[in-house]
Formats: sequence, structure tokens, C-alpha cells
Amino acid sequence: MSTNSVQDTLPLSLLIVITSYKATDLTIECLKSLVPEIIQIPNARVGICENGNEDDTTQKLKQAIEENGWQDWVYIKTVMPNRGFSGGNNAILREVLGSKNIPDFFLLLNADTIVRPGAITKLIKTANDYSDVGIFCPRLEWPSGEAQVSCFRYMSPVSELLAAAKTGVLTKLFNKWEVPVPVVNTPLEIEWGSFACALIRKEVFQDIGVLDEGYYLYFDDVDFCRSANNAGWKVLYWPDAHVVHLR
Repeated sequence: MSTNSVQDTLPLSLLIVITSYKATDLTIECLKSLVPEIIQIPNARVGICENGNEDDTTQKLKQAIEENGWQDWVYIKTVMPNRGFSGGNNAILREVLGSKNIPDFFLLLNADTIVRPGAITKLIKTANDYSDVGIFCPRLEWPSGEAQVSCFRYMSPVSELLAAAKTGVLTKLFNKWEVPVPVVNTPLEIEWGSFACALIRKEVFQDIGVLDEGYYLYFDDVDFCRSANNAGWKVLYWPDAHVVHLR
């Protein structure tokens, strides 16, 4: 198993990027849920950034990968110290984007997720049908199947006023400025979505670069989606693809 590079597994169609910090058990469960997807997607790989873990978590993860026979499609890159969500993802992204064979799609995936069967294949099929969309966000849900709010509008002075006031009257009057978008069961073009799980075209990274490491934790997703929007890329919520986000 390669622990530092994905070069020996190229060319790729999809690279799933997971940043793991003190989340070995969650990461292993996430990998288990990815097995059916990997089987269905030719040349798909998973790159895990072990992000500033100073104990034996990296060794435990390597052992689980070997015991489950995942060496052919999972590799680990260890960084120190912890670089946050953006920096951890970028450790994998920069390496692959700088290679000669770049995958068509990248899936940013939290360690605390469980991918429901068919979710990633549905996102890729949708991406092939919507060439003007650069970022695809699935339905995030609790283990019970109840949907989580994962689609949002940009923050604004009005939205901050609503959040501070917390009154139903103001919310009704200015609901189009509320940041959270109510859960819907139909595809929806959104301003930004949670990066607990997001499928991103390689062309988006080529146009705007990787995540802004000025955002150590949180707001990286809204910033990246805004940059993609400004570059002409749409963001699409696709509720037919389900991913559990344990939070």
C-alpha cells in the first residue's frame, strides 16, 4: 500500500479525500461504507490525510486497511502538525492536482460520514448530465434517515440581523435572506452546501485553486462555493444521493 502518494494508481476517475484527526474508528466505518461504491466506479481511489495525529492512530488505520484488503484503493498521507480541514484536504489535493493524470472528480468526505449505497455513483451520473455544474452536494441525513439542513444562502447583514433577532415575524418578512435553506426532496441550485460531502469537478480546482487555508475550520465550504460561483460554476443539491453525517 502506498502511504504517501497516489501516483502508482493513476489514471483515476475519482479521488475521495478524507481528512482524519483522532477519528480512526469513524474513518474505518466510513471506508466500509465506501466498498460498494468503489466496486461500481472504475479507477476510484481514497486518499486519507492523517492530520496531525501524534498517537498510534495512523498505525491502527494502516492495520485496518491491510486486514480488510483495501490496499489497492486506499492510501494514507501523514502531515504534522494538524492543518485544519482546509489544510488537511489540500495536502492530498495539491499532490494529485500537480500530477500528470488528474481524476475527473474529487469527493471531499468527512470521516464522520456513512455513504448510503449508490450515493456516489448517483452524484457522478448527475455530474455527467449537468456540465455547467461544478459542485454537487448530496442529501445529508441522520442515521435514522431524517434529513439534515445542508444547503445555504450566503451570509449577509440581513441574515445576521435575523440570526440575532430570532423572531418569527422578522424571519417571515425576510425569509429569502435566511442562511439555511429548508430541506427539499427535489434537485435545487444553491449558493453553497456543506462540505461534509461534496463532489467537485477537477476543472473547478483548476479554475480557482484549492481550499483557502485561512479558514482552519468552518467557512471553507461557503468560501469555496462563492469562488466557484464567481468563476461561472453552479452548485447543485441532489437529494437522491444520501449520505449519513454523524456530526
